[in-house]
Amino acid sequence: AGGGLGEAGFRYKKAFFENLPIPRIDKQQIQSFEKSNNDEEISIQLGKIYGFSPNEIDFIARKVDELNEEDKG
Repeated sequence: AGGGLGEAGFRYKKAFFENLPIPRIDKQQIQSFEKSNNDEEISIQLGKIYGFSPNEIDFIARKVDELNEEDKG
């Protein structure tokens, strides 16, 4: 889809993003994101917007937690 961009980045072509399914969210959902103060809440909200199953949402939340722990440590 692209190539390396230094040690910490990637380059992607515009054509791959043009068909990316990005749902529209309403003002209430935006306010909910603004009030969220942790990554797990945000992961759950995003999962619901994209129509993920509870198992998929749980998987994503666990992965976010793992990444946060790696960043701390």
